[in-house]
Amino acid sequence: MDAPADAVPDIEMRRVGALAERGPPIAWSADGSLYADGLRLALRDVTLDLFGGNRIDILPRAGYSGELPPETFGVATGTSLAMRGLLPLHGSAVEIDGRAVLLCGPAGAGKSTLAAGLTLHGGKLISDDLSVVSASVGQRPELYLGRPSIRLFPAVAEWLDPDAAHRPHPVDRKGKVLLRPARVDALHSVPLDTIVLLRPRHPNLPSARRRRTLAETLLMQLYRPNWLRYLPGAQNRLALIDILATSTQLIDFPVTAIRDRSMLDALCRNIIDRIAQTHKNH
Repeated sequence: MDAPADAVPDIEMRRVGALAERGPPIAWSADGSLYADGLRLALRDVTLDLFGGNRIDILPRAGYSGELPPETFGVATGTSLAMRGLLPLHGSAVEIDGRAVLLCGPAGAGKSTLAAGLTLHGGKLISDDLSVVSASVGQRPELYLGRPSIRLFPAVAEWLDPDAAHRPHPVDRKGKVLLRPARVDALHSVPLDTIVLLRPRHPNLPSARRRRTLAETLLMQLYRPNWLRYLPGAQNRLALIDILATSTQLIDFPVTAIRDRSMLDALCRNIIDRIAQTHKNH
């Protein structure tokens, strides 16, 4: 997102000629290693070395274009913000009537597609793929603004804006493209009002049990949970999830394959109608 000209940066990013010495990792995967004080990601053209929640060293390889890789705004950002005490979730969010609506669900459930569709029905994009929440007891959770674009498969992008010149995502192995829909223009967080959970409906569950299943599902929606489980603050993240589960409106929405633009429009209208009905009932 764009920042005011007089804003003071609170994350230092610097290009280095060599990586700093670090102790043994506490966890690792094919693309990186997790340390007690941060994360190291070994990517195709560059290595990102994250320290705490406020410093990222960048070690380029030969042929590096100078463009930050997408992982900078994904796993590196999510890990950094988690180390600051915030809650990074794998979900997409839009603003509807001044309130944030967070779409959560398993991979391939249609979170990005529905978020993009909702921007054609009066919504404004807040975040895609990585959604970051802050919450405290007795206060409404807040959702922070993310990147100004959504990653979509080309066919879906064409449904939404057939005349746009879509820019391919630099290293997206799935072949997705970037679409820039209507977006929240304020440089602040948005109150989180509703969570739309893309999963089979549970109409016979009592309210308390539905809230417990929401908390369990949100726990599975943590961004890169295999990293986060080792980072300090695990109990705080569990407490944040419990606050979300008890202080937001919950809408169960069945997972379904979205076949065309007319189906997408119908689903988006359904979501908007159900949000309005939920507010009316409360």
